[in-house]
Amino acid sequence: MATETTTQNNKIALPANKTIHILEAADIIRCEAKSSYTIIFFNDSKKIIASQNLKHIESLLSLENFLRIHKSHLINLDYVKEYNTGENNGFVTLSNGEKIEVAVRKKSYTSSVIKKYFNGSKEKLPVVK
Repeated sequence: MATETTTQNNKIALPANKTIHILEAADIIRCEAKSSYTIIFFNDSKKIIASQNLKHIESLLSLENFLRIHKSHLINLDYVKEYNTGENNGFVTLSNGEKIEVAVRKKSYTSSVIKKYFNGSKEKLPVVK
C-alpha cells in the first residue's frame, strides 16, 4: 500500500478510484468532506473523489495557504475573492464563483487569518482545531 506524503515541490499523492493521483497543491481550490471521502476541486474545473477523509487531506495540505473554515470545507486562500461576514455564519466567495459557508465557531478566526494572509503579515498563523 502506498503512503501519501507531501514533498518539497508542494505535491501530494492521493489514492482515488484505484489510481494514485500526484497533485499540485497550488492547483487545488477547495476540498469538501463527503462521509469518509473527500471531493477535491481544482482550478481547471476538474474534481476527484479521494478515498480519505477531510482531516487526512488537511494534514497533507498543512501549508500556510489552506484554511479549514467548516467541518466540511477546506479552502485554498489563494483563490479567495471575498469574505462576507454576514449576520450568522458568513461565507467565502472563491475565484470560481462558489460561495462556501463558514462555521459560526470559525467566523472570527477565518476573518483574522484572511486579514493576516492578504495584508502580508510575516507572523505565523495560529492553528485552531
